[in-house]
Amino acid sequence: MLKKLTIAGMTLIASSAIAFADTTDDASSSNSAADTNATVNTTEATSTTTTTTTVHKKHKKHKKHKKHKHHAHHHYSTTTTQTTTATAGSVRDFKGEMAPVAAAACPTCNHNPYATGPYAGLSIGSRVNYTSTPTAYNGLTGTLFGGYGMLWDQLFAALEISVQNNAEIANYNSPLGSASSGWEYGLSILPGYLITDNVLGYLRFGVSEARFSTGNNYKLGGQIGLGLETNLCNNWDLRGEYTYGFYNQLTNVGNPKAQQFNLGLLYKFEA
Repeated sequence: MLKKLTIAGMTLIASSAIAFADTTDDASSSNSAADTNATVNTTEATSTTTTTTTVHKKHKKHKKHKKHKHHAHHHYSTTTTQTTTATAGSVRDFKGEMAPVAAAACPTCNHNPYATGPYAGLSIGSRVNYTSTPTAYNGLTGTLFGGYGMLWDQLFAALEISVQNNAEIANYNSPLGSASSGWEYGLSILPGYLITDNVLGYLRFGVSEARFSTGNNYKLGGQIGLGLETNLCNNWDLRGEYTYGFYNQLTNVGNPKAQQFNLGLLYKFEA
């Protein structure tokens, strides 16, 4: 009996040991499976991160490459343009194959409008005579003139003769006489300066002889004035001028003086 109980107890102990061993094996297997799954997940996560990082780096590299290529393209275009421009500017006609370049047209149709030579013209204006008595005369005047001009760089000089006559507008006489005048002849020199290529400024210094109605006398006098002359086209010029005249004494009237404003057109002959 004791022997049977001993065998039964050993059997029970062996069964318990086997069961415990199976439980330990199952737990180890479960732990191993969990560890395996965690390892796989970690590997996959690492692979995903590595893949994402690689793609991101490739994307950045691609963008950087495109940017560099775009910058290089613009830099190349600029360099090419500059090179082309420099090449075009440095072309030279060594053998005379190129057609001659036409000279720019002169805006006033005449390359040298104030070259040395003769000229003639006509002007009209207003004239006021007055004396110290006082007497006064107002009239319209017409003048024919001609001369010869010379140019040195920007300096100009001309010798000019003129003849003029007046048409009366108003004559304020005194009991002693009149300040009205008729025909007048003059000789003047005109020093000037070429302000621009087509504008000439000048002064007038001259002598003249005028016939006054009082006593029908010719009186010698002097003239000073200033004017501007501009080239219109070809050989034609427009002239504007102010002149002051003073004359010898008229009997019982005094010394006549005159102020005159003229606008004239002149033609320059080729020398």
